Amino acid sequence: MIRPELVIAPDIQIEPLKPTDVEGLLSILREDVRDRDTGEVIESDIQKIQGFMRGEKDEHGRVRKYLVARGDDDRVYGCMAYSSPPDPDIVSLFKSDPIHSAQLLDVFVPDPDVASKLLNRLCIQAAKEGKRQLWIASNLRYESYWVFFEKMCGRPKGFFWRSGEQGHTEIWLKSLDYETYGPGSDYHRFLSLSPDYWKYMSPDEYREKINTPARNPEYFRRFHQPIIERAKQQFGPQIRLLDIACGPGDELDFVKNDPEVQIIATDASHVILPTVRDKIGNAAVFASDVRASALQDNIADAGMLVNAMVYVPDKMLETMYRALKPGGECAVNFRIFGNEHNKAFYDFNVSHGGKILDKKLTVETPEGPRDFDVKVLDYTEFVNDNGTPDLSMRQLAQQIYFKSADDVKDLISAIGFEQVEHSQFEFASPANPNNQIDVFILKKPLSKIDS
Repeated sequence: MIRPELVIAPDIQIEPLKPTDVEGLLSILREDVRDRDTGEVIESDIQKIQGFMRGEKDEHGRVRKYLVARGDDDRVYGCMAYSSPPDPDIVSLFKSDPIHSAQLLDVFVPDPDVASKLLNRLCIQAAKEGKRQLWIASNLRYESYWVFFEKMCGRPKGFFWRSGEQGHTEIWLKSLDYETYGPGSDYHRFLSLSPDYWKYMSPDEYREKINTPARNPEYFRRFHQPIIERAKQQFGPQIRLLDIACGPGDELDFVKNDPEVQIIATDASHVILPTVRDKIGNAAVFASDVRASALQDNIADAGMLVNAMVYVPDKMLETMYRALKPGGECAVNFRIFGNEHNKAFYDFNVSHGGKILDKKLTVETPEGPRDFDVKVLDYTEFVNDNGTPDLSMRQLAQQIYFKSADDVKDLISAIGFEQVEHSQFEFASPANPNNQIDVFILKKPLSKIDS
């Protein structure tokens, strides 16, 4: 347990753990290893940790390497361990190289300054062994350490749910380029690519203002439910369903209670992720920008992209393509600019300060760059009905709309997908009672296996 009020002598040395340190750390373990509800010390867990300290292998067959903080009085003031590869949950969900990744384990340090010294030395040691990433998975029992992890590693990379007492587990990633700790991490690089989409917009405001079919049960019945059922038949019965650019996750309401569906939900914004986590509970929820995706390849049996294609549509599709297993399907929707049903949508936005621009979208394909002529809806000067700036809409920045369904089909083909189905879906929204979107069911070919 981190206790900032504890002050100790600065002459601390970081050393490998000695056999005699196992008992010396017992009082610190008894402070941390407690039942969250009763506060009672869990002696069985302490004995297991002491076994790891003595060189016993953990449940994943790993031997943990411990460092301790030792004072000039030979007393130990805390410990940390690391091992490789990271937990299977991390390796299976996040884009990581197990051979060159390690996981931080057994962090028991009362003093934050000592904890910083321990972690920095541990990173240097792991980096010298050829490790390039350090993963941290911390559950609610050790919540007192989360502020420290965020200080050292930045915002958590995501959350997932583990069965049993561990429950909600936060994930951090620290780069082991030890000349540029923290801000030089891969995670910070991809997070900086996107503005905070949800800074000025609550989930309720999103539902009131944004034209989306996410909460429409007929949309789920026609498009999402069939691909989920087919995935169960092909890969199941237990399947992984990936939702990219999930926003508040309203489309997941229809599947969150299905015991045969494990949900993986990602969004570029950290702000919205707790809302998704609270909504769907037992799921993997984490931040990932499609321009530098954190997703592991070939991890999903089925996928969904709801109102996602207005931003970097080629990268959205590429990320879904790589994440799907060969034979996996996804549902994706586009609002075609040339569709007369959508004229009211564009007219409304222009009447409130939006601008329609002509631009080119360049997409890299196996045959070389391909230019698409697209329309862009610019929200950066959007105003309310009374003429005051509407910050929640202005943060939408610029959204991309294809001019024809044929252009969309060309994009789909360029990414490598097979088109299973193409149909149109009508729904009412605040700005347009007669929206019509084009919905595509896409399949990753069985013959295409990503390296």
